[in-house]
Amino acid sequence: MNSNINKNLIQANTLKVLIVEDEINASESLKTRLVGFGFSPADVDISDNIESACANLLQVDYDLIFLDIQLGKQNGISLLNVKPDVGSKTIITSAYNNYASDAYKHKVSDYLLKPFSETQLCSAIIETINKENPKLNQSNFVNDKLAVPAISGFVFLNQNDVVRISADRNYSNIHLRDGKLIVSSKNLGYFESKEFLSNFLRVHKSHIVNLNYVSELEIKASCSLIMIDDERIPVSTNKRHALEVLLGIDKSS
Repeated sequence: MNSNINKNLIQANTLKVLIVEDEINASESLKTRLVGFGFSPADVDISDNIESACANLLQVDYDLIFLDIQLGKQNGISLLNVKPDVGSKTIITSAYNNYASDAYKHKVSDYLLKPFSETQLCSAIIETINKENPKLNQSNFVNDKLAVPAISGFVFLNQNDVVRISADRNYSNIHLRDGKLIVSSKNLGYFESKEFLSNFLRVHKSHIVNLNYVSELEIKASCSLIMIDDERIPVSTNKRHALEVLLGIDKSS
């Protein structure tokens, strides 16, 4: 488990999860990752065969399903027909890509090839949950804190805890002062538009920084910032003047 992934998620509701996997090490590893993300261990069920998984699906209304297609000599695709909404809640976790076409015909939410990273897992979970629970995709500013949708609920952040925000495809990685990382389903444009994020500037198409946490400004052939977490952030040419003004740089001295 990557210790930088935020483990203190404020859950908007209790989400039920089913892992369908015949390899015990793989299923327990995935469950451990989910618990680290904020899911309750009691709400994560594991089935290691078609019959057990089918019985669980008929008895429980799961919010999220992880399905390994090759279950011994059985094919897990058949489980996508158990109930009408199973496909849209399902993330395929397979070592083989030859099942992808058939899986997407059943409208699965995502298809992860083993081994997959925590970022890939986070992104797939967020996308699936937001599709099935639209209310979780609404960020608000509550009690002087930013409510950011992240996996199984919301993380409530003080802006002073945020060092920088970086783009990750259609998602955003929020880097905190304590070294933790939060993956949000909102893109950088969302955070850039928030007037309550004072002292923040989008200095590059892929980066928003908290100006309070700039350690150094490098001006060479190109311009870049060194943040307090030692990350070097490039500065776009068209953002350089605004950055210098906000940092109080007097070029005449």
